[in-house]
Amino acid sequence: HNMEPSTGVKRVLICLAGLALLKISEYFILGPKLEEAAGVPNFYIKNPRVNHPRCDACRVIASRLDDTFREADSKIEHLGQELSEQEVVDIVNNICKEYSFRYIELIEWEGYLRLAVPPLETWEQRGRPALSGEGIHWPERMAKHCHHMADKMKGIEIYDLWLRTGHSDPAEWFEFLCEGEGVFGDCLVDIGPDSWPAEVCMEKETQEQKNGGTVKAFLSQQSKL
Repeated sequence: HNMEPSTGVKRVLICLAGLALLKISEYFILGPKLEEAAGVPNFYIKNPRVNHPRCDACRVIASRLDDTFREADSKIEHLGQELSEQEVVDIVNNICKEYSFRYIELIEWEGYLRLAVPPLETWEQRGRPALSGEGIHWPERMAKHCHHMADKMKGIEIYDLWLRTGHSDPAEWFEFLCEGEGVFGDCLVDIGPDSWPAEVCMEKETQEQKNGGTVKAFLSQQSKL
């Protein structure tokens, strides 16, 4: 009977030790990858045609997609294989997490509002926050914009487009994603710092839901008359 508490304590300690080991393993295995994706400048990024936060956001997203697709593809390319749809979805979801954009700051540089975020050239200017943009949670805004762009290329399509453009030349991938048409034109013209299509879409959906509820309530009321 006296041994039972001791056995219970041992089990708790073993569990804690196991969790600690998992965390340590995660740090050494995943940590460097996360830091590499989030904190190391990429010198192959195409210089921007315009200077504003949304262009910087697009360039960051394009860079991280290119880097991650390139690394994953290099492991199977020599086998004549390509990434599966689930692998592509997992890559996109990991890149578009708020956590992957944790290093970010709105700055004013050479008279322009820019995003200081790795791996852009603006990262070296961090620590000089702009007076505007207070109250904005930039990692969340970046994650929403990332998903908004990726949602236009569902499933395996985004990887197929990368194979056709960025695989041979990263610059072509940047041009397609940021200097293309429609949603892929973030770096073509000057855009205001508060113009983010993902947020506009969410507001529109919320308003439509409210309006839909009002219409249903009205029709329901009319049917009772």
